[in-house]
Amino acid sequence: MAVLIDPAVRPATTTWASALSTMNGGLFLVPVAALLVFGLLPQMEPSRLTTPVVLAVLGASLLFAARAAWRGAHWPRQYVLVVVAGEILGLALGYLYLGAALLFVAPAAWLLWRPSARTFAGSASQASVPSRRNPSR
Repeated sequence: MAVLIDPAVRPATTTWASALSTMNGGLFLVPVAALLVFGLLPQMEPSRLTTPVVLAVLGASLLFAARAAWRGAHWPRQYVLVVVAGEILGLALGYLYLGAALLFVAPAAWLLWRPSARTFAGSASQASVPSRRNPSR
């Protein structure tokens, strides 16, 4: 059963963090989509497919995390912090593309740790857990 939460109750920090995570996920999907559109992905050597596959998985997972944050889940906060750490490490290793991605995910991580976003996640998780006293609910 899906829990619908009134958008008026959703804090702006959660809305913005979800939007920034969505943009970051889309940013990782752009190279993969370009390779598919221009027909280059099927022509690539198998040894060179690692980067596009990793980018696609990371992009899809960030889109999933954005949806979960929008709905009030707790886990996207920790996941986005791990992504920030990974992007900083990748940037230090010379992957300059991650600098643009870091501009989206770092503010999203900060916004998800704000008190209003954490309170929203707590109230959303309380609303989605059925009461243990009355199992018929």
